[in-house]
Amino acid sequence: HRPEHAAGMLQAGVVRVLHALVSEHRSPEFVEEVFSILYLLCDLPAEAVYEHVEGEMEILTTVVEMLGDGPLNMRLQLAGFRLLGVLFSRLRAISEETKRAIDDTGARDLLIGAMQKLKAAGYPDQAAWLHVVAG
Repeated sequence: HRPEHAAGMLQAGVVRVLHALVSEHRSPEFVEEVFSILYLLCDLPAEAVYEHVEGEMEILTTVVEMLGDGPLNMRLQLAGFRLLGVLFSRLRAISEETKRAIDDTGARDLLIGAMQKLKAAGYPDQAAWLHVVAG
């Protein structure tokens, strides 16, 4: 994986393709792989990512839905929260409209719920780690 390849893939519209795939094929293993690929693609400066993700903002809601559907799948949760963290950090500073769209996804409540479940299960270190990863 190299940043110049990620930029080229983003320019080719891979976010739209991956969003369509994950919307249709919801097996946890596949979704986890798509989240990991999207994370690598979006781990670029905000200016390089924004224009390609802006037209596909529904992907934020899709990620949150997938996380809500698999609350006990920790690998999926970690991949999803890691993706949301990078997207939020890249997109939040761009515009108020984008910030509102991100806040409306309900991801924050989902993250808080996941951290509370980990703490209640006796895993406070993992809860803190999830908080750091998802930010």
